[in-house]
Amino acid sequence: MTVVSMTASVPLEQQISTLETQFARMFELTNQTPDIAYDERIDDLNRLQKSLKKHYDAIVTALS
Repeated sequence: MTVVSMTASVPLEQQISTLETQFARMFELTNQTPDIAYDERIDDLNRLQKSLKKHYDAIVTALS
């Protein structure tokens, strides 16, 4: 799984769209049957959480 890293230089609309996509992916991972190894899902969720925090911070900064 690829987590895209963005900064404030990326248009706000694109950051929000990416954020929505990553939230959807996080939801999928948390609701999957054990098709994916538990450790792999936890690793993916941790990476997504860090990425979501970055996007959120960039959006808040852009709106400030």
